[in-house]
Amino acid sequence: MVAGAIALGVGIHVLAHMTCDFLRLLNASPEKYKPMQPYFGDQPINYWHFLRGVEGVSGIIIILLMAIAFTLASQRFRRDRIRLPRPLNKLTGFSAFWYSHHLFVIVYSLLIVHGIKLYLTREWYKKTTWMYLAIPIILYSGERLLRAFRSSIKDVKILKWLCILEMF
Repeated sequence: MVAGAIALGVGIHVLAHMTCDFLRLLNASPEKYKPMQPYFGDQPINYWHFLRGVEGVSGIIIILLMAIAFTLASQRFRRDRIRLPRPLNKLTGFSAFWYSHHLFVIVYSLLIVHGIKLYLTREWYKKTTWMYLAIPIILYSGERLLRAFRSSIKDVKILKWLCILEMF
């Protein structure tokens, strides 16, 4: 459910850029574009102008990494129900899901870069990316600290170990 909401938000974000912002800049007359020139440079002639900068490249990489994590989070991949050919068979199962979700470190780093390069705001204190990242980072850091604190207080002793393979 959370992944679906994130995917919907990403879709709306990309659609807004592609159909509103970029389209208006591409179709603007030279007079209307002139105030935007300090931010975007010479008047663009196609979408590639917007995608080739740090903002565009970081946005595309973020979408690709999120698509990988989203795909590997599906039940069929997570529970190893999909049979892929030999070299790709390691890309399914819980481990693939677990490792793909640790790509969030790269995604969050790229989100910071993506937000810092915001076109219309030059001053760092007027940028709002931190608002979207603060709560998830605080929650994750708090959970990791709590886990580390608990593991240092109470030892867990394994009293009995049973191998599943021995049962068959």
